Amino acid sequence: MVYILFVEILSLLALSQAVFVSNLDAACLKCICTASTGCDKNYECSPQGFCGPFFISRKYWEEADRVTLNSDPRYREDGHETCAKNYNCATKIVSNYMAKNGRDCNNDGITDCDDFAKIHFYGEARCENAIERTSYHDRYIGCMPPKMEDKFQKK
Repeated sequence: MVYILFVEILSLLALSQAVFVSNLDAACLKCICTASTGCDKNYECSPQGFCGPFFISRKYWEEADRVTLNSDPRYREDGHETCAKNYNCATKIVSNYMAKNGRDCNNDGITDCDDFAKIHFYGEARCENAIERTSYHDRYIGCMPPKMEDKFQKK
């Protein structure tokens, strides 16, 4: 009896835990969202199939393990669209994607929001590409607070 209860508790804990990605906090997600669409929570889908405030493609969603809204089945045909258009569900897509693909794209020794923003824009395979001079980058930089090292260097 105790063993069965223990197994059930472990199962519930496993199901309830969200993916944690170091340095991918609510502020970072908000800035990636802002860079993507101005964080337009009413954004539907582009003709190319990029949906929601994070401008998420079906391929991105599939790589993030097909996160769905609440109890929707993982293989629901429109699961990508319904989840990507919901801010909270979309943050889970981004978190899952970064858990799989997050890495130090700018070679500064830290995997942080700057890297996640580049991965979100280019995908993991091309995240070393320059992102400056894009409207995405301008919106991202406008959203992010100055870094501590930047504050010290500007004296």
